[in-house]
Amino acid sequence: SPESLRSKVDEAVAVLQAHQAKEAAQKSTTPAGVPSV
Repeated sequence: SPESLRSKVDEAVAVLQAHQAKEAAQKSTTPAGVPSV
């Protein structure tokens, strides 16, 4: 169903963004207001 597809896409985007944020955090200082994991 379209709803399940959308949820899968949203989850994939969230995972990708989290990965990119982690990579960025490792390459530079963590910006203020963004908690480091």
